[in-house]
Amino acid sequence: MYRRIIFCIVIGIVASCSSFKNDGELVGARKVKRWFEPDPYGMVLIPTGSFVIGNNDEDIAWSMSAPQRTVSLAAFWMDETEITNDEYRQFVYSV
Repeated sequence: MYRRIIFCIVIGIVASCSSFKNDGELVGARKVKRWFEPDPYGMVLIPTGSFVIGNNDEDIAWSMSAPQRTVSLAAFWMDETEITNDEYRQFVYSV
């Protein structure tokens, strides 16, 4: 039993080593076409960006305001038409 296991391991190593055709040379990955995400129907891409949030002047009297910060957002898709809460509620009930 022990000899069979060793024999199978040796055969596996020999078989795996003999399948290399590039003789150890680094050749890189295969060429593939670039893939682009298709635009979803009725959606608009909002690009990546940043903006400043917070008060633009210091309020000494109350002094509980947060300082200005720069916030960064990743790109996302948004519907190009606006709907009201009532229209959305009607959609949810119909689905």
